[in-house]
Amino acid sequence: MHTAIFTVADVAVWHERMGLTADRICDEYGLTLSEVHAALAYYFDHKREIDPERRLPGGLLRLADETA
Repeated sequence: MHTAIFTVADVAVWHERMGLTADRICDEYGLTLSEVHAALAYYFDHKREIDPERRLPGGLLRLADETA
């Protein structure tokens, strides 16, 4: 059996950037609805730390006042 590992940031991108619904994420990636909702809840509670747009190479966070 093949087990894939997805991050909260992955689920956030699929939902927020790609516009996939929670049901579609479940169908596409083999997650349960509760897993998707838990990931999204965690993302919204920790958006500042997780937001992919704020990530720099190496996983460092961009400061709020820095320009891209």
